Amino acid sequence: CVHRFNVFGQHLGDLGLPMPTSGDRGRDKSGVLDQPHAVATYGDCVYVAMGDRPRQRAVQCFHVDGRVQPGLPARGDHGAKWGAPRGLFADEQGVWVADTLRGRIQRFRHDGVFVQELELGEKHPPARPGHLVRMASGTLVVVDHGGVESRLCAIRASGQRLPIRALAEKCPDPLALAMDDQQRVYVLDHGGERVVRATSELAFDRVMFDLTEQGCDASISTD
Repeated sequence: CVHRFNVFGQHLGDLGLPMPTSGDRGRDKSGVLDQPHAVATYGDCVYVAMGDRPRQRAVQCFHVDGRVQPGLPARGDHGAKWGAPRGLFADEQGVWVADTLRGRIQRFRHDGVFVQELELGEKHPPARPGHLVRMASGTLVVVDHGGVESRLCAIRASGQRLPIRALAEKCPDPLALAMDDQQRVYVLDHGGERVVRATSELAFDRVMFDLTEQGCDASISTD
């Protein structure tokens, strides 16, 4: 399930229907959350990406009060299957889903209409997009898990790759991404032991904290 909290940390409720006690077929149904991996919100909608294998209903949608809403069908085709999506991002322009096993990112309107599909473009090894954020320019910053270690990449709204080699080299083995209201991107890297901040131009800014150097009592920069 997905837990919901207010800004004070109080538990407000859970999203998701009970899992079936046996069998796999019941895991691919509206409202059932089988191994959720990513969540995104916009307005009163909560989107959840889930599963470890191809499924039709791998991108579920809920109202914040818990009601099950129609999910997002892969490529707009209700008979198509998602490739175990691992990343989601939602803003006023729509919803972006990392179709991980297919190496693509799909975009939808908030009414569920499919808009476009972008390829990460890597073949050897094949791309495996995970967490992602979308900047005001339309550029998508994505964690690609296709290699021995994951890496950062960026895609323009046109679908072309944006070179960010200098930043990627500063963020080895990234896991997750976040973005603040100043369009600065935060990268959880080093296997989850460090947070790096990038500028709105996707240049390295600073290390916010590093548990490998300072231990569990490390202070966190707030500048």
